[in-house]
Amino acid sequence: MMGRSHEAVAPHVAGEAIANVIVGYGVAVATQILIFPIFGLQTTLAQNLKMGAIFTVVSIARSLPCGGCSRRSVLLGQRGARNSLHPSGMASVLSLTH
Repeated sequence: MMGRSHEAVAPHVAGEAIANVIVGYGVAVATQILIFPIFGLQTTLAQNLKMGAIFTVVSIARSLPCGGCSRRSVLLGQRGARNSLHPSGMASVLSLTH
């Protein structure tokens, strides 16, 4: 989208992140319900929901440092591309607005 500011993108990114967490939680719980009995582990739905919540919190905590690294590498990559593609940086500015 042309001309989208960071303010316009932020709510979309936050909404997507929340949706990913909810889907991940559901996948974790469903996987536990399906897989645990194969290994002879009997758990209640309440136990599966609690374990899914713990796994989700651990996953979010694990991803925080990684997310910062990838954002920095993307920004550095954009700067590098801008400097190498065109001396004025115009090519990368135009490509970032699409």
